[in-house]
Amino acid sequence: MTDGNESAFPEVQEIPQFNFHTYGLSKREYIATQLMGGILASLTEKAANGRLSEDLKEVAAIATLATDELIDALNKNPK
Repeated sequence: MTDGNESAFPEVQEIPQFNFHTYGLSKREYIATQLMGGILASLTEKAANGRLSEDLKEVAAIATLATDELIDALNKNPK
């Protein structure tokens, strides 16, 4: 089972003076950033034409939806 909220790179850093633990990006956040980077890289022509800002919310939504679909698919067919 893949939990999108688990740490992508589990390494705990204790900061006791602040009573704080850091676990880095979640799997879901990491996958979404990778997908968003790929989508944005494919939009270089729009960026050159100054239209990219219009699409950023859509790009973020697509990356998030694709991430959730990937996590669901991984959970349906664990190997």
